[in-house]
Amino acid sequence: MGDSFQNGALCESLAIPDCDQSTESTATSLLSKSAMRTDALIAGEELASPVEGIRISRISQTTPLGFILHPGDDHLLIARISNRSETRYDCGKGLRTYETRHGQILVRPAREKSAWWFSRPNQTVILRISEQSLRTAWDNETDNIWVGLTAMETFRQDSLLAQLIERLCAELTRLRSINRAYVRSLLFQLTTDLVRRYSAPLETLLHYAGMPPSRLRKVMIHISENLEKDLSLSTLSLVAGISRYYFCREFTKSMGITPQRYVMQQRIKRAKEMLESSECSITEISELLKFPTPSHFTATFRKFVGVTPTAFRVQSD
Repeated sequence: MGDSFQNGALCESLAIPDCDQSTESTATSLLSKSAMRTDALIAGEELASPVEGIRISRISQTTPLGFILHPGDDHLLIARISNRSETRYDCGKGLRTYETRHGQILVRPAREKSAWWFSRPNQTVILRISEQSLRTAWDNETDNIWVGLTAMETFRQDSLLAQLIERLCAELTRLRSINRAYVRSLLFQLTTDLVRRYSAPLETLLHYAGMPPSRLRKVMIHISENLEKDLSLSTLSLVAGISRYYFCREFTKSMGITPQRYVMQQRIKRAKEMLESSECSITEISELLKFPTPSHFTATFRKFVGVTPTAFRVQSD
């Protein structure tokens, strides 16, 4: 069976052997109502995004369409930027039927399987946005803890985000070469508005089986103020006042990433600030932020940011 989207399928046909029974039954039910074949493929197109961590797919098919979105590590933003469509979907809490209109969006969390059916699917845009992209947008806004996006159960009208997505698709599909700087600015505004408008409140942590907010905040502040010092698991567990094993487990439950990865993210964030505002050399920044060697710092920076520290500094000038 072929992929529905280019460069790695976001959506696949409904006849998938590894679907769990409930989702497959729902999807088959949706299809039977749409008078479509169970092996029909999605007529979709993955648009080339110049920003790592964000994938954009636009459906152009005009006839009824059903499909499954399989679990992944990215958050989903589904937007309607055209005519009305009867929409049926099941995100694990039962079948919903909704008339979606131009300018409506739905945000769903990562690692979730869902079944979908659209009577008029054309101009449905599906964005897969990595956790890192959203955290970066949040960190640029505030020093508060980011809990995550609020999962929507129904579509909401959001003309601002819909307009951004329309402009994004228009630029990515123009016949001439795209303006990469313009696309980056649109994606920056989109992720920023997304975390501003739809981030879960800090109190949501109280409902998680993770670290209490006061203890987590204490650890976060310690990390932020001591990036030039030892931030091993032993050190951080002492700050939290719990064992290493318990600290690592509870921190990961609360934040969605391990303590080591969070520390690395914060060190890379500090490195970006230093590259933009100081005259410190790459070697000096590497030593200051406790990287074992300048080459290790360069490789890690490139992995997180997409360019080397030297290239990032040149771009920032």
